[in-house]
Amino acid sequence: MYKVNIDRLYQLQGDLTDEEFAKKLGVSRSQLWRIRNGHSKAGAEFLEKFKRCFPEESIEDIFFASGVPSNEQQKHPSPGR
Repeated sequence: MYKVNIDRLYQLQGDLTDEEFAKKLGVSRSQLWRIRNGHSKAGAEFLEKFKRCFPEESIEDIFFASGVPSNEQQKHPSPGR
């Protein structure tokens, strides 16, 4: 399961409404909302649909594995570690 780079996802959405963007991706508006708001993580099916819609985009720039620290977290470890 993957978390999403919210800012990049909004950039790709552009002027589309959430409903239009979800339709473009081939997912429901509620699924898009759940992924965007962290209530659900993007699975393989969502990633496949995303890649079909945006073949020029790098998956790694938009999605990252949950449980893997981001570069920002690696630069600033929590106190006591």
